[in-house]
Amino acid sequence: MEITKLDQSKKIQISSNVIIALLLLFVLASLCQYYSMKLNFTNPLFPEKLIEVATKPFLNKAIILSNGIIVIAILKYFKRNFFALCIGILLVGYYIFSNHYVGGWHTQI
Repeated sequence: MEITKLDQSKKIQISSNVIIALLLLFVLASLCQYYSMKLNFTNPLFPEKLIEVATKPFLNKAIILSNGIIVIAILKYFKRNFFALCIGILLVGYYIFSNHYVGGWHTQI
């Protein structure tokens, strides 16, 4: 009963729309970082494996965020704004706390 009240709340609806806009910005930023890194490694002295290791985390982050936006859009279509907001907050946290550095635990050459 209370979740339906939360779903119909104007604050929750506006917040979920703001989260979607923020996530779209994060996807755009991740893709820009990916292409920027790709252009910086155009030197033929860099091995292709190194270029892939350096750029793949940014592409993966953009794919995860865009899939999350699709899930949020589906939830908003079915008027589940509260759950859409919760997933959006989790995705924003993922974007903020997932730093990708070459030589980290996920980049083993």
